[in-house]
Amino acid sequence: MLPFKCCFIMVRLAASIVLLLLTVLVGSCQYSQKEGKISPVEYAKKMADSDIKRNPEGWMIDFREKPKWEYTHGLMMNAHLALFEETGDKNYLRYVKGFADTMVMNSGEILTYKLSDYNIDRVSPGRFLINLYQIHPEPEYLKAIELLRSQMDNHPRTREGGF
Repeated sequence: MLPFKCCFIMVRLAASIVLLLLTVLVGSCQYSQKEGKISPVEYAKKMADSDIKRNPEGWMIDFREKPKWEYTHGLMMNAHLALFEETGDKNYLRYVKGFADTMVMNSGEILTYKLSDYNIDRVSPGRFLINLYQIHPEPEYLKAIELLRSQMDNHPRTREGGF
């Protein structure tokens, strides 16, 4: 009975600590907004601007020395597009479009992407292309999106049908 009681006390202590931390966090967020502190969008802009300064070309993200179609790049390009949509600042759109134009050939081929690798992490970056295509409906973007989608037609699956 003693181990159970000890476990119960540890769980209650942990729950109390989490509750205290959440209370402090929520309170500090409300304080920041009331006192005219920096908004979340301003923080996002500062982070994006810093990232662009460190990585003047989108393919340089993640300490790349040469262009590569990677999961991380897709995440970052989606974040920059969201920031463009939120702020209207075309610098973020230019950054994303510059990356897309470096990586996507006129034929729709994607630099360093190999469909035959069946690497699902190379499909995910295509999500930013869908968003970019809605803003700039260029044929090569659509071809690249279709190429990435075609991978899923023959991508190996588990017995349950998952990827």
